[in-house]
Amino acid sequence: MKYLLFVGLIGFSLSGCKKEKPIPLAETKMNYYESDGNFMIFVVDDSLELAYEYNLQTIQLSNDLLPLIYESVLGPNGMYNYNYWKLQPNNDTLFWTYGGNLTFLEELIDINDLETSNLPSIPESNQFQIIGGNPNINILGLWDKVSSLEIVKEYRNSSPNSKIGILSQVVLGYDDATSLSFPVMKHFIFISK
Repeated sequence: MKYLLFVGLIGFSLSGCKKEKPIPLAETKMNYYESDGNFMIFVVDDSLELAYEYNLQTIQLSNDLLPLIYESVLGPNGMYNYNYWKLQPNNDTLFWTYGGNLTFLEELIDINDLETSNLPSIPESNQFQIIGGNPNINILGLWDKVSSLEIVKEYRNSSPNSKIGILSQVVLGYDDATSLSFPVMKHFIFISK
């Protein structure tokens, strides 16, 4: 009788144990950002800071130039200019600055949602187009901050001969501790497909 009671208790205690079901692979996979545009802007400094994707009506690219134009209009107070960066031929405004503050016209992409890979995209050095007046930019150092992103590879595979625009511009940074704004150099990378 004791033997039956002992076996019964062991059987009962074992039936209470559950095996954990493995989580299906589909549930563990991260939901990465999916591209639905044809033009991207990355803002980099020591690392990738911001990413924006645009779905422009048309993009007419030549292998010689990325058709970006800069337009400046005097602001209402006469002190600061509104500075617009546009892509031709549509005259689409990509972003503008006023008094050093940046305003983009698309939603910010969470950079944590951008998928990376171990194989970076490495274009030829003649595919970079420096926009503006700073020829001493470390182009490859800037490119290294975005070259391993899958979306960059997708863009480059779609349009491998298009120019990659590099722009350096002073904008206003902000220090929370002192509540002061200060000028800081930011670098912009433009790619298209």
